[in-house]
Amino acid sequence: MSERIRRACGRYQIEMLASGVVYAGVLIGAKLSAKSIDEPATVLLLALAPIAPLAYGFYAFARYYFIMDERERRIAADAAALTLMFMIVSLLTIGFLRLFGVISFEPDLVLSAAGAILFWGLARIVIASRR
Repeated sequence: MSERIRRACGRYQIEMLASGVVYAGVLIGAKLSAKSIDEPATVLLLALAPIAPLAYGFYAFARYYFIMDERERRIAADAAALTLMFMIVSLLTIGFLRLFGVISFEPDLVLSAAGAILFWGLARIVIASRR
């Protein structure tokens, strides 16, 4: 890995960590604040506030992706494919169990998305360690 890519990787990791921390803080703050606000427009803004740090995280990843070498791109793509398969199977399983009345659990989309991001990160680590 070249020095340029190594520096970009370090910057990407810091930006993603910061994005995740800000996202969690904004999400918790918005959720707590929305309970005491009755104005629909303000509640709408609070509901959409966590999108900003997520968008920044996606921007940081896109910037890093175009600097990556071919090996790192392949690892990221393979991890994304595994994550997609995992999420499809998981959500379909929950859907079928609900459809047949086995469970009454309804998946939370916010937690499902966060789980997908975490799974993708873990999949990248596992795939990278095997190559």
